[in-house]
Amino acid sequence: MRAGAVAAAAAAAAAAAAAATNEERRLAEEPLQPGARDDIVCLHFISARSLQQQLKQQQPRKPQQQQQQQQQQQQQQRQQQQQQQQQQQ
Repeated sequence: MRAGAVAAAAAAAAAAAAAATNEERRLAEEPLQPGARDDIVCLHFISARSLQQQLKQQQPRKPQQQQQQQQQQQQQQRQQQQQQQQQQQ
């Protein structure tokens, strides 16, 4: 399932890159008008931003992973303490 999500993100990135490339070609063939270079930069930014958002949604968030690891460690420590207390009694 995760491989499929990565493949979908890669396909979306390729489509965004192709669209940006087509727009660049069109702008390169036309005489540049004021703001045309800004449009190209905006297209690149938008496609990169949308790809970042897609990848963030697919990947688990790191703080949650860290929090889960901390909780597991705390549980293990409690279990060890309980075992030690039982052994002492």
